[in-house]
Amino acid sequence: MFKYFQTGVESNVSITNTNWGVRIGHTSFYNSTTTTWTYEPGYSCNSVSAWVTSNSTHDLRVGGETYTGTNKYSSSNDVVTWKYTGTTLANNTQLWSGTGSTDMVVYEPFARNPSWGDNFNDNSMSPVYWCELQYNGGTVDETSNKLKLTIPSGTGQACAGYVTHYSDTIDDRCIEINVPEFDNLDEMIIMIATSQTTGTDPYGLSNWYRCLKTKFTAGDYDWYVQKKVSGTSTTMEQWDASGATGKLKIAVDDGYIRFYEGDNLRYAEPYALSTTSVYIYVYTSTLRSRNSGYDYMDDFTCNSYDSRYVKDDFIDTSYQNRWDWISGSATVESGKFKMYDNGEQKTETAYNDYRCVAGKVTTVQNGSEHWNVAWLVAKYVNWDNQIYGLIWPDGTVELGVRYQGDQHGWATSSGSVGNPIGTEHAWQIVLTGNHAVLSVDGVVKITATDSYIASIHSEKLAVFGNNSDCIAKFDDIEVID
Repeated sequence: MFKYFQTGVESNVSITNTNWGVRIGHTSFYNSTTTTWTYEPGYSCNSVSAWVTSNSTHDLRVGGETYTGTNKYSSSNDVVTWKYTGTTLANNTQLWSGTGSTDMVVYEPFARNPSWGDNFNDNSMSPVYWCELQYNGGTVDETSNKLKLTIPSGTGQACAGYVTHYSDTIDDRCIEINVPEFDNLDEMIIMIATSQTTGTDPYGLSNWYRCLKTKFTAGDYDWYVQKKVSGTSTTMEQWDASGATGKLKIAVDDGYIRFYEGDNLRYAEPYALSTTSVYIYVYTSTLRSRNSGYDYMDDFTCNSYDSRYVKDDFIDTSYQNRWDWISGSATVESGKFKMYDNGEQKTETAYNDYRCVAGKVTTVQNGSEHWNVAWLVAKYVNWDNQIYGLIWPDGTVELGVRYQGDQHGWATSSGSVGNPIGTEHAWQIVLTGNHAVLSVDGVVKITATDSYIASIHSEKLAVFGNNSDCIAKFDDIEVID
């Protein structure tokens, strides 16, 4: 019987930077009683706690090194991912929690930094990355330096594609797949899910996000964003696709998930799955009685991702180079952008129409009217042309658009946000065409569709302390477009 079982990886070159990650999975021992390869929960064992025994010259340890700055980045049933984070993993930390048995197949060592990809040029599936997904007659092959997805004619829904061999964190990552040919099948999909299937339709899983292009009738291409959480599916967005081909792209960062058609932001919301450790799917799902044949995917990438196109944390006076005065007074106080005496500021830079604007907002002191509070203005031309959000003193959340002096607005019920005065809240406003989504503290409060939203084009953003009695503070203002 064993007491300690050591596992790890070694590199044949010196690792001199912090951009790396290593994943260890299926660490097992052979159990002669059950004749199976068995795994038990794993724990870290640092420094002197790893001592086993001694001989005349030195202590004998299992592992025993404390690798400064290295930590557990993610884990699942019998897999752990290590990454340099700047925080050192504590002794006796659980690395994985599962117990059971696995097969005795030894795969090539899995070690990669957060950026990886597959251009399918070797015309052979890499089992360290992928498993084949094939259902109801669908088949997948790497051929002609692309991923070929084939669905035969017949009856029922069929699927073909790849799913990652292991789960991995999607946090601070961007995944994308190119669709170079889409002429014959129903759907081309990129998806993340908390569980894996290789022989059923992934739509039947309980927790996932996906974006997809569809062609149910010849020449009619649509683009969708969908999710399923705890078994309940929702279509968040549907558009006329820009064409048959192009990239499908999902990014997760800072608690939000974002979806792109090509490089154009189409939708974003607070990340709703219970874990960021997910499997990645690239595949087709096609009703065999409606469409059949084959199409292609190509050039899958997974890259480290920082969503911030621009971010201002107001740690010094350099903000003065990025913001212009509109009215009133403004200053930086303890790392916050403070508006007072009817203070209003706008950015010097204009951004794309499709954008996500986020920031931390505090109404320190409100005025006599419910709108005399902090405003985050996601698009600003002038007072008569703007898109804004605010929280009333009673906790009501408001989203509004003024176009050529005319105003349309949407509001939640009283008490939608607790502690509206004196407490910092994290806001996000996503603008895609005629659609807007306002979230507070990671919760979607208002969704709106209105032609006025699309009528205000690529412009600046602004922050207000509305009214001379109002004091407002802003921090970590960022724009993603």
